[in-house]
Amino acid sequence: MLVAAIRGLIAHAFPILVAQLASIGMMVVDTAVLGHVSALDLAAVAIGGGIHVAVVFALVGILQAVAPVVAHLHGAKRDSEVAAVLQQGFWLALLLSVPGVLFLTHPGAVLGLVEMDAAVNLRVRQYLTLLACGLPAALCYRTFYAFCNALGKPRVLMGIGLASLALHAVLARGLALQGWLGEPLGVVGCGISNIVIGWLACLSGAAYLAFGP
Repeated sequence: MLVAAIRGLIAHAFPILVAQLASIGMMVVDTAVLGHVSALDLAAVAIGGGIHVAVVFALVGILQAVAPVVAHLHGAKRDSEVAAVLQQGFWLALLLSVPGVLFLTHPGAVLGLVEMDAAVNLRVRQYLTLLACGLPAALCYRTFYAFCNALGKPRVLMGIGLASLALHAVLARGLALQGWLGEPLGVVGCGISNIVIGWLACLSGAAYLAFGP
């Protein structure tokens, strides 16, 4: 009995762990790629990434409320009510993205707390502005993330996470280092890649909801 319970926990926890590591890997890719560009770009992604992560975690913490509500309804055999909760979760994600986008596009209050080179400051602002464009997608995907975990379907999250990480590694390198758009874009290239991958992950979640089992 105990062994079966442990196996069940591992079977559920391992895909979640992989999905989380893939999410962390997105920032690791940015750091690794920009380390080959310049110290200015590397400093920008370190500062900008820290601010972005703080904003996302704060907002995602609210969206995690979707998970226990969905799990409760599913356990009570009230699956017909789950869709409404998920829809409200998506609306909440879009609502929360408004202050999040405003904060990321106007980071002066935070950046003013530290002294930095003007060139780094400019790159941080560029990076955060680009990440702001992907924030609605990131929050909607996290709502889907909470939904899948509540229903005990973490494998789809692992698949999307690993695919996103692999695509980001290729796209970020191509844009930031190899000049796929004409010239190497540095931190801007990584920002663009984050936007593209974020929206693709969101659309993948939507496709799973529409056509998945």
